[in-house]
Amino acid sequence: MVKPCFHVSSISCFLCCLFVSSFFVNSLVSQPFRRPDQIEILLAFKNEFPILKCDFKKWPSSRKLTKSWTRNDVKSFSGVFFDSETGVVTVLKMRGACLSGTLNANSSLFRLHHLRYLDLSQNSFDSFPFLPQLGKLKNLESLDLSHMGLPGEIPSSISSLNRLTKLDLSDNELTGTFSPLLNLSRLSSLSLSNNLLLNPGSPNLKELVLNNCNIEDFEGSPRMLLNSSLRSLDLRSNAFQGSFPVISPVLSYVLASDNSFTGEIPLSLCNQISYLRVLDLAHNNFSGSIPRCLITLVQDLDLGNNNLIGRLPDLFYKGGSLRTLDGNRITDTFPFWLEELPNLKIIVLRSNMFHGPIYSPQHPLSFPELRMFDISRNNFTGSLPHDYFVNWSTPLLSAPQKVSQPLYMGDPFMYDYYPSMYLRNKGINMELEKIFLAYTSIDPKSSFEGNLNLCGRPLLESCFQDKVPSTPEAQELEPSKQEQVFNWKAAAMGYGPGVLFGLAIGQVLYSYKPVLFFKLFRL
Repeated sequence: MVKPCFHVSSISCFLCCLFVSSFFVNSLVSQPFRRPDQIEILLAFKNEFPILKCDFKKWPSSRKLTKSWTRNDVKSFSGVFFDSETGVVTVLKMRGACLSGTLNANSSLFRLHHLRYLDLSQNSFDSFPFLPQLGKLKNLESLDLSHMGLPGEIPSSISSLNRLTKLDLSDNELTGTFSPLLNLSRLSSLSLSNNLLLNPGSPNLKELVLNNCNIEDFEGSPRMLLNSSLRSLDLRSNAFQGSFPVISPVLSYVLASDNSFTGEIPLSLCNQISYLRVLDLAHNNFSGSIPRCLITLVQDLDLGNNNLIGRLPDLFYKGGSLRTLDGNRITDTFPFWLEELPNLKIIVLRSNMFHGPIYSPQHPLSFPELRMFDISRNNFTGSLPHDYFVNWSTPLLSAPQKVSQPLYMGDPFMYDYYPSMYLRNKGINMELEKIFLAYTSIDPKSSFEGNLNLCGRPLLESCFQDKVPSTPEAQELEPSKQEQVFNWKAAAMGYGPGVLFGLAIGQVLYSYKPVLFFKLFRL
């Protein structure tokens, strides 16, 4: 009789001791040191914004980061990183923190003298008296003031941040030049996209982003474009006109689409072929023929929507993955030698003057990596045999695979370059701003297959029911799976506390009411 009771008591005592000891051990785990004065500064900064206003429509990922900050729980300081040895604040990430109103010049923020990383982007400040005080944060290495609506010229106070290596001022209302940045010798990454800057100067940069800045040209000699340290140049969506400027011979990425450049594509680009990986000159007014060097050696090439003429050079870079030449006036036959490009993922020859057959028994096509193949709006002739695609080993004809998160085509070394294209499906043009890595498409140009009523786009007659209901089997299957998962979760959530509660009650009964305990469990 006593032995089983002692066994139950031992188990319950063991579990209780285990719980208490684990709690005790966790409390003894060394926590990163946080200086009390730094905590007080952060709480003072929190009190400067008593009302947090989140603009989820504009910034869906906004969070009220400072709301959880409390003196009693040092773990509550979301967005804050303390130095593990000194306990000072070195990182303050307030991106989309729902801060609104005014950040004053005497803000407690400027008492955090050890800050190395500061992000105030995507907040709704209505005035900016704090800007002249930025120079007090002498240790800053990264500063993000993007998406804040900053007006006027670039704050001169930034020029005193000598340790700055990364600066993001994109999506503001800045005007003038960025001459205040000329003295920042360590600055390696600068983003000024979506501003109104004109006639910029040049710091010593590796990456220069000036897309959508309303820049018309460069004053005098464009020193920044000849900088030997520059590796990435983004001039997309500006107001450039005339000839393409002379640029550094060591650039790896040149993005200059959506401007009004004219004339021939300069042969000077051939000087940096050993470095150039991506060249995007689409949506300009370039004329003449395509330089042979670009076709043969550039990895990702987009020359679409220009006024290029002539024949297509019969050699491509063997490692090339993207060739977009649509919307020109290239006159040639189908380039059967494309099959020699093992890494080719996208080939777009739409809206040119290609002619002749696209099938040749001597040149059976097989594309191991092809995702996009668009040769529409040309003058091709002849017919395709029924087994035309048999030799294609491309994923284009394979079943799509499930992925945990969307991956896009682009260069992994380029921060914000994703090739885009227009996809024509059943007579309708659709713009793909980004292309899923797993995206595949074949358009058989059959608008009527499976459409017995002959309605819906591109036909003029609308259909009464645009949405096809899912099958009853599919509707029943999904809820059952969800219910199964829910039941297992509910069981798991209730099982643990239930066992602990039962053992605790058993321990109490055994200690204070042993007779009742024996009767209940018939021991």
